Amino acid sequence: MAVLGAEELDRRLGAYRLGQAVYAFTALGIPDLMAAGCATSAELARQAGCVEPLLHRLLRALASEGVLTQEGDCFGLTPASSRLASEAPSSIRAMLLGWRLLPEKYAAFGSLAHTVRTGEPAFDHRYGTSFHKYLAEHPDVADAYQAAMSSTTDGFDAAAAAYDFSEARTVVDVGGGRGDLLVSVLARNPGIRGVLFDLPGVVADAPAALAGAPEAARIDVVGGDMFSAVPVGGDIYLFSTVLRCYDDDACIRVLHRCRDAMADGGRVLAIEMRRPDGPWTSPTGLADLEALVTYGGIDRTDAEWSRLFDRAGFELTRVVPIDENFAILEARLRVIT
Repeated sequence: MAVLGAEELDRRLGAYRLGQAVYAFTALGIPDLMAAGCATSAELARQAGCVEPLLHRLLRALASEGVLTQEGDCFGLTPASSRLASEAPSSIRAMLLGWRLLPEKYAAFGSLAHTVRTGEPAFDHRYGTSFHKYLAEHPDVADAYQAAMSSTTDGFDAAAAAYDFSEARTVVDVGGGRGDLLVSVLARNPGIRGVLFDLPGVVADAPAALAGAPEAARIDVVGGDMFSAVPVGGDIYLFSTVLRCYDDDACIRVLHRCRDAMADGGRVLAIEMRRPDGPWTSPTGLADLEALVTYGGIDRTDAEWSRLFDRAGFELTRVVPIDENFAILEARLRVIT
C-alpha cells in the first residue's frame, strides 16, 4: 500500500477540477467534433454554440493536463481522450456522463462529512430523496444512468462466461435495468428463460430496448419492488452490483424475498466487487465511499458476504472470479440438520 508524499497529496486534492473540466468538455459534445482531427477553438465554438474565448480556456486547461494536444491554435484528442467521443471504439462517454461524473453524484460527495457524522446517505441529504427515487423523478438523469450501465457490455459478457448457467430453467435478474446482463446470459444458454425485474419506471423502456435482441422472446419483463416481492419460480436470482447499494438489514430483506420465491434447489448469484480482508489498494476504498455517498451502501469482503448470506438463511458456496475486481458470489439455502 503506497503512502502519498506531500506533493502528490496536494496534486490529488485538486483532481476534482480536472474531472469537472473533462465532464464539461464531453457534455458539450466537443470530443465528437474533434474526432476527425485537430481544430481551433473558434471552429469548435461555432459548431457547439459556445463562447469562443471561454471554450479556448477550457481546451487550453485540458491540454495543460495532457488530456488534449495543442499545436499553436489547434487542439487535438490524445489516444486516451479519443474515447470520450460517442462513436469511438471502447467509448467511455456514456459511463462518464451517466455515472463517473454524474453531476448529482458529484454534488452529493460534498456532504460526505454529514454522512460520516450522522449515518444519513449524502445523496439523500443533498437532494431530499434516495438515489433511485431521484432517478424515477428525473427521466433525463435516469436515461444517462441507464446508458452508463448499458455501456458495460464487456463486463456483462465476461460475467455470463464465467459461470455455468446451463442447469437453470429460469433466471430472474433482480434490479436488471434494461436487460443487458440477462441478454448476455441467455445468449450463451439457449435453453433458459429469463425474467427481467426492476422498478416499474425502470423496466417501462425495457421492451423497446430489448426489441432488437434475439433473446427478447425468452424474456418476461416484470415491474415491482424487490423489498416487497420478487417473481416466483426462478432457479437463479441474479444481482449485478445491486446488493452493494444497501446495508446488511436491507439486503437480508431482499434475500428473504428470494428465499420465499425460488424454486427447489434455487440459488442466488451476486456479481459484486471483491474486496480483500487486509488493507485495500486504490481505488477500492474510494469506490466503497461512492457506494456510501450515493446509496448508503457498502462494498464487502468475502468474509462479510458470507456473514450476510448466513444471516439471511443462505450459505456462500462459491466465489467465481470474473476479473481483478469483480466476482460472482453463489449462495444456496442453508441446510439445517
